[in-house]
Amino acid sequence: MYPYNTSNERAKKSIVAARKDFPEPLANNTSLSELFSNAIADETMDSAKYKALMDYLTKNGLDDLAQLAKTMYSDESSHKMLLEAMADDDGIEYTEPSDMTEEFDFSLEGLLNNVSSEIEGARFYRDFMRVLNNENAGDTEVISDIMNDEQNHAVLNSLIYSTLLSNTK
Repeated sequence: MYPYNTSNERAKKSIVAARKDFPEPLANNTSLSELFSNAIADETMDSAKYKALMDYLTKNGLDDLAQLAKTMYSDESSHKMLLEAMADDDGIEYTEPSDMTEEFDFSLEGLLNNVSSEIEGARFYRDFMRVLNNENAGDTEVISDIMNDEQNHAVLNSLIYSTLLSNTK
């Protein structure tokens, strides 16, 4: 699921234990380059998703909820730039994501899936921090901030979902 490359046995064991209900991660020989490439691609897709959600909510007269989507859109766009800068500063090559032309599902089920996706994103960044192995405190802090944002996005998606659910009754 996530590529990472670590020699820390304790971290490997805790990652496996924490994700016993999730698919196994990619082989441990996956490079940091792939890790950054996947993270940047995910942030690019999430940015596009929340921009589309913001537009959808605005079009439907739900301006308060659109502001929540705008916050997530801004965060995800910032995460992409931070990850690119961090990879560039550390001399890590990454693959630029292709153009995102995906259709997004803004049904109640789709919005509920966003909650799970953001929780999984937080787990991804927790594992990412372990891979960095505290080699660069600045990088670890950036990844920690992104992880916290992903957790907050799960809460914001829950709020959007519950508000729309109560409006359908």
